[in-house]
Amino acid sequence: MSKPAAKTADKEMQPEYDFSASVRGKHFRRYQRGTNVVVLEPDVARFFPTPKP
Repeated sequence: MSKPAAKTADKEMQPEYDFSASVRGKHFRRYQRGTNVVVLEPDVARFFPTPKP
């Protein structure tokens, strides 16, 4: 299976998507450092409404 041609990809792009002011790699360094995400179950989250101990 091959990639679609660039002309085909342009046809699929919706007009409301405007990337003309975007910056390539803007968050690259921060993304490399990793993330620290903690997801609590709803019943546990009731007892910890803020991140403060």
